[in-house]
Amino acid sequence: MCIIDEVITGEPQNPKVSIIIPVYNGGNFLRDAIDSALAQTYSNCEIIVVNDGSNDDGETERIALSYGNRIRYVAKSNGGVASALNVGISEMSGDYFSWLR
Repeated sequence: MCIIDEVITGEPQNPKVSIIIPVYNGGNFLRDAIDSALAQTYSNCEIIVVNDGSNDDGETERIALSYGNRIRYVAKSNGGVASALNVGISEMSGDYFSWLR
């Protein structure tokens, strides 16, 4: 798609994709999920990890924060996967989104 197509169709030439990872007590799998998202071949992505009130002595938060600025981390009180996904959607800056569960 060229810039002329973007002007005509209104579609971004290189749309940003937000990958949202809602997580609760994710110590056993969060690192694999984040690594998988980071390994995508499409480069215009942001990764948002939403901690849905985990009660795992901070393990989920420690794992997420260990990725530094390669991801965005949001913590919220527990409300279920739908509320965590909604928080991720409200925080995203992408044109499209995908979520890992």
